[in-house]
Amino acid sequence: MPKGARLTRKQALKQVWKTTGHKPAELAEQVAQPDELAYLWQWYLELKSDKPLNFTEIYHWSSLTRKHLRSWEVDLLRSIDRIYWSVMHGN
Repeated sequence: MPKGARLTRKQALKQVWKTTGHKPAELAEQVAQPDELAYLWQWYLELKSDKPLNFTEIYHWSSLTRKHLRSWEVDLLRSIDRIYWSVMHGN
């Protein structure tokens, strides 16, 4: 999401589609993702680094950003990271 924006990129593209009646190519190419879980993807992008995620990194990030994660959110972030590393490194 651009700095200071109130809408996510996906929400902005949906608004363009609704207003113009033409589906933006970027929106058409996106894999379906429930809007309710978009925040988790944003969190993952903030956390992702050149090393696999661990509980310590997630804990410190959540403390610094004052985001209170539920256990299933931590599990999902770690699952996304495991999939990322598996795809990127063929493990």
